[in-house]
Amino acid sequence: FGAVEAIADVSGALHAGEVAAFLGPSGSGKSTLLEVLAGRLTSSSTQKKTSKVVTGETRIRGRLASATEAQRVVAFVPQDDALHPHLTTREALRFVADLRLSSTRPEQRERRCGELLRELGLDRQATTYVGGTLAGGLRVRGLSGGQRRRLSVAIGLVSVTTATVAALVLDEPLSGLDAAGALGVAKTLRAVADNNGTLGVLLSLHTPRLAVLAAIDSTHFLSAGRLVYAGAPAGALTFLDSLGFRPPGGRETTITTNPADAVLDIIAIDFAKDAAVFGADTMRSIDDVARAAAAWSDDCAAAKKSNKDGVYDNIADDDDHDVEQQQQRDIIIEDKTHDDGNVHKPTTTTTTTEKGGGASFGAQYWSLLKRALLLHARHPGDFIARLVLISLVAVLSRAVFGRVRCAGLTSLAATSASRDAFERYQHCRNATFSYLLFPALQAFVPLSILMYDRQFYLRERAHRLYSSAAYYVAYVTVEAAFVASANFLVAWAYARSAGFGRRAHDDASDSHEQRPKDLAFAGVATGIGVLNSQILIFAVNASPSGDVAFVVAACFFIYGFVTSGFAVRVDDFNPAFKWLDYGSTFKYAYELHVRSLFGGEIARDEGYRAAETTTSRDGTLAFRGDFLGLLGMWLALHPPAYLALRYLYAY
Repeated sequence: FGAVEAIADVSGALHAGEVAAFLGPSGSGKSTLLEVLAGRLTSSSTQKKTSKVVTGETRIRGRLASATEAQRVVAFVPQDDALHPHLTTREALRFVADLRLSSTRPEQRERRCGELLRELGLDRQATTYVGGTLAGGLRVRGLSGGQRRRLSVAIGLVSVTTATVAALVLDEPLSGLDAAGALGVAKTLRAVADNNGTLGVLLSLHTPRLAVLAAIDSTHFLSAGRLVYAGAPAGALTFLDSLGFRPPGGRETTITTNPADAVLDIIAIDFAKDAAVFGADTMRSIDDVARAAAAWSDDCAAAKKSNKDGVYDNIADDDDHDVEQQQQRDIIIEDKTHDDGNVHKPTTTTTTTEKGGGASFGAQYWSLLKRALLLHARHPGDFIARLVLISLVAVLSRAVFGRVRCAGLTSLAATSASRDAFERYQHCRNATFSYLLFPALQAFVPLSILMYDRQFYLRERAHRLYSSAAYYVAYVTVEAAFVASANFLVAWAYARSAGFGRRAHDDASDSHEQRPKDLAFAGVATGIGVLNSQILIFAVNASPSGDVAFVVAACFFIYGFVTSGFAVRVDDFNPAFKWLDYGSTFKYAYELHVRSLFGGEIARDEGYRAAETTTSRDGTLAFRGDFLGLLGMWLALHPPAYLALRYLYAY
C-alpha cells in the first residue's frame, strides 16, 4: 500500500477437502492475502485511497482466475461483522440464503438456515435481535460478541452446498469466541471440508489452542508479508532451528505444549523483544524474516523438483502429465503473488459486472425491499421523529390556520378592493407556503440512517450479494413510500384545518366543494415530499460523510426557497438570473398550490411566467407544466444518485 510492501513472494495451494490456516502476528498480511485470494482486493479497489499494484496469479480449479471470477466462486467471511442490529438472527441468515440459494425452494432455504443455526449453537437465539449501535447512537441489546461471530460464520456457510463454490475463506473466524465456542466453529469448518469433497477451507488465526490446530490440515506462517513456513507447527520449529531461531530454552521445551505459540513468538518483529522473555535466538528485523522466507522458498523448490515430502506431498509421483492432472483435480486455489507495495492483479482481467449473488434482479429487489421496510419500521429514532413532526404539524396547523378561509379569491385586483379579502389572501398564501417547509424538514429525518446503512451496502456488494441497481431501487421505493404516506395524510389534514376549500362561512353543504382542493393540496405536498427525499438520497450517495450530505441537501433547499417566487416575484428577479427558478423545487410546488387553490389569474398576478402561455383562465396548461417540472427534477436526480452509489464509494 503506497510505499509499504504488504505481501511479497507468497505462493501456496489449497486442496479439495483441506482446512488450511494462515498464522502470524498482527500486521503480517494475513487479511490482505485472504482478500486477494477471494478477489475482494485488487489494484482497482477504490475504498482504499492509497495506490495498489499487485503482480502474480491466482488459479482456481486449474484455471487462471481474475478477481471477478474469484468473487463468484469463493465464499468470504470478513474479520469485522457487518450485521444489521435490528434484524433477528434468523432474518439476517435468511436474507443471505434468499439471495445465495435463490434457485432452491423457500422451504429448502428455511431448512438450510435451521441446520446452520443448530450446528453453530444459535438455534435458541433465532428470534433474538442481532443487536448493536444504531444510527444516531441508539443501542439495541441482542447477541453477544461471540454469537455475532458465529452468525457471520453461518452466513458464510450458507452457500457452500452449491456446486459453484470452490472455497470458503474466513478472516479471523475464531476471534471474540471463548475456548469452547472456538473449538465448536473449528469442528464445524472441519466437517464442511470433509462433507464437501470439492471444497477447501482457508482461514486466518492468531493463537489457536491445540484442539483447534488438530482440526487443521496445514498451517502457513506469515511475518511482514512473507511466508516463512507451511506445514505442521512442530515442523516449523525444526525448520527455524536450522536457521538459528529458537524459543527460550530450545525447541524441546515447547514441543509438548503449543508449538504454534512458540513459532509466533519467534517470527514477530514489530516490537522490541526482551531477551529475557523471548530468548536471544529470535527474529528481530525484516532481514531475519527475509532470510527465513528465502530459505523456505528454496526448500519448497527443491522438494518440488525431487518430488519429496513437503508442501507438494499431494502430487502423485508419476510423469509430468499425471502431476498436472492431479493438480487440476485436487488444488482449489493456487496463488503466486508478489505485492509491490500493494496487492493483487491477475494476469488476465475481467470487467466487473453488476450481477449479484446469482439471484435475479426481481429476487434481489424483493429481498432488499423487505429488509428495508423492517429496518425503517424497527428503527425507533426514525419512527418517533416522523411521528413527532407529523403530530406537531397537525396540532399547529389547526391552532394557527384553523380560521383561514381561502375560497372565493379570484384575482389580486378584486382581492385588494376589500381589506378582509386581501387579509384572507395573505393568510392563505402564507399558510400554503408554510406547509412546503414541512416536507423539506422531514426529508432530513433518515439522513443518519441512510449514511449508516452504506457500510452494510459496501460490504455486501463486495461479496456480490446483490447489484447496486437492486439496492438503489429498493431503498428509493421504501423511502418514497414512507414519505408519501406521511405527507399525504398530514397535508390533507392541514388543508382541512386551513379551510382551503371552504367559503367565508362554515356550511356542511359545501363539504363536497372542499374535498377536491384538499386532495389537490395533499397531492402536491406529497410530490414535493418525495422529491425532497430524493434530493437527500442523492446528497447521501454523493457525499463521504453525513456532515457533507447535510450541507449538500441544505444547499438544494436554500436555493429552492430563495428562488421560489414567494418572497420576491419571479418577474422581479435580476434579469440576468430569472432562469434560476427553473431549478427550484419550491417554485414548482408553490405555483401548483396557487393554481389549484386560487386559479390561473392569481398565479399570473403572482408573476409566474408559465401563465403567459396559458389559454384558459384557470391555468390548466401551466398546471401541467409545473407538474412536469417536479416530475422532471425527480427523474433527473436518479442517474447521478445511482452512479454516485455505484462508483464513488465502491468497496
